Amino acid sequence: MYTLDTINTGSKVVLSGIADRNLARRLKIIGVMPGCHLELFHEHVLDSSVVVRSENGMGVLDAEMASRLMICHEDDHITPVVDMFPGEKGHVYDLPVIYCLKRIMSALGLSTGSQVFMVNRIPPFYYSIQVNSKDMRITQGLACRIWGSIRGRECQLALASEGDEFHVHDVLGGRRVKNVVDKLGIKQNKTAKVNSLILFDGDIPLGEQLLILTTESGSRVLLNSRQASRMYVAPSG
Repeated sequence: MYTLDTINTGSKVVLSGIADRNLARRLKIIGVMPGCHLELFHEHVLDSSVVVRSENGMGVLDAEMASRLMICHEDDHITPVVDMFPGEKGHVYDLPVIYCLKRIMSALGLSTGSQVFMVNRIPPFYYSIQVNSKDMRITQGLACRIWGSIRGRECQLALASEGDEFHVHDVLGGRRVKNVVDKLGIKQNKTAKVNSLILFDGDIPLGEQLLILTTESGSRVLLNSRQASRMYVAPSG
């Protein structure tokens, strides 16, 4: 019997057991349990953002925010948002201590005890926008920190779609972020027109290598190395 993190990519295995009750419970919900036949792949992924729904509506957390916001699940175990699976929900257990991140959480309606629903992960984009007749590209992380409104609805620039006109209200980041945004001319009461969303290309540094499990039913599950090390498997057939 082996742990999943030691298995070569492309291997087919049978899940024997999971040495983490919380992980086992969560995987069982999506049909991954002892006896399941699985196929393994390893894939480098870019740091992706997470879409969550709170009492204030939808919000986007970049990789840094999602790794710092701690959630207590319905069965009382605690993980950062970044470790949640789409469809999982819980309530905020602890907020980041960094002031600028607290401001972002507050704008999204996230406070200790508030409900959070993990919607999905989105790949990292450049946002191609126009401000004061000047075209520019900004990263998803920066777009998460620019607060404003679209057709009267308050939200982050990261939630804008192609063709939207985003009215800037505030910059929620720290001094460094505010300096960057100011140099770009993205200021309060300015309008940023979203020209397009462009996926990061292969020149962007890669993030953690994740293990992808494919089940016989065709479901895909992404696991980090810590989660994989807690799962025991045997060769299939």
